[in-house]
Amino acid sequence: MVGDGKIPPASADFGTSRKPFGDGSSVGTAFAESARNVAVAWAAAQTYLSAQADRLKLLVRTGVIFAIVGLLTLLFVAAIFVTAAVLLMLGAADAIARLLGGQQWAGDLITGAVVVLATVIGGYVVVARMTRASRLRTMASYQSAGISN
Repeated sequence: MVGDGKIPPASADFGTSRKPFGDGSSVGTAFAESARNVAVAWAAAQTYLSAQADRLKLLVRTGVIFAIVGLLTLLFVAAIFVTAAVLLMLGAADAIARLLGGQQWAGDLITGAVVVLATVIGGYVVVARMTRASRLRTMASYQSAGISN
């Protein structure tokens, strides 16, 4: 059994010249080098994660800034339109007051009533058209499916 190659003979000298890693390093040195490599990889991963967190913070900060600027722009434009509408209504009320012989209250009243009435009628027309269009689309989908009243 000794000579079949599976079990070395008792006289075999293994000595200390064997180098298991081929480059002269020992197991302890290999583990130390592996530990250093793991430490370097861990530091790189921490740096990467920190950079990604900073990128996310910058993205959120930029989004908040753009949202604030957009909101301020919207408020500014809305203020311009409101101011224009008020000036238009004041001008119309003043013109009507002059036509009525300087009765400012009558000009204000007529202008306000016309604006409110126009808004109510316009809203009613828009809602009625939307409702009718929705009803027609629903009826058309039922007809295409073969469902009738």
